[in-house]
Amino acid sequence: MANFVFQQVICSREFLEKFFIDYYPIHKDNPLDRPYISFNKIVGVTSLNEYKEKFGEYIYYSYGFSYKTLADGRVVLKFSTKSDYPIAAIHRTLTLDHSIEWYAVEENDLYVSRFYWEQGVQERIALLGDDFYVWSESQQLIEDDLTDEDHLLWYFLKDHQVPWIPWADELNLPRFFKV
Repeated sequence: MANFVFQQVICSREFLEKFFIDYYPIHKDNPLDRPYISFNKIVGVTSLNEYKEKFGEYIYYSYGFSYKTLADGRVVLKFSTKSDYPIAAIHRTLTLDHSIEWYAVEENDLYVSRFYWEQGVQERIALLGDDFYVWSESQQLIEDDLTDEDHLLWYFLKDHQVPWIPWADELNLPRFFKV
């Protein structure tokens, strides 16, 4: 069975259009009718296969992607990856633009990671305990309306304060990327 990691990236529209939106994700000479999002331009490769060869995984396109403009003009981009966090893309993205926030949650919902820039790339996590599970039980209407690339957790985070703690090996949690 495949494992999926749901991603939410908050960035400027300019960053989205310059680095994520990709009409040439497969081959630089064959444009697609509808865009994909890819990490190709972020990490300087020319195809999905080259990204996979260098860094492991790529966006799971069967789930698609979506983005929405926030009141402050930034966008929230949602997509999923298969198996692992796209750590090379996360690091490069935050190096290119220090204002971006990147969230990732593995489908078992143990914790959510928040990557951001503060004198380098930082990761903090929020443990998803009883508060999230109790809340999610009462959210069937929201969950039924979610598109494949979306995750119920993003709606929980909008309305709930969660304690963000630095990642530490002592937490004895599974790691969904290789450093």
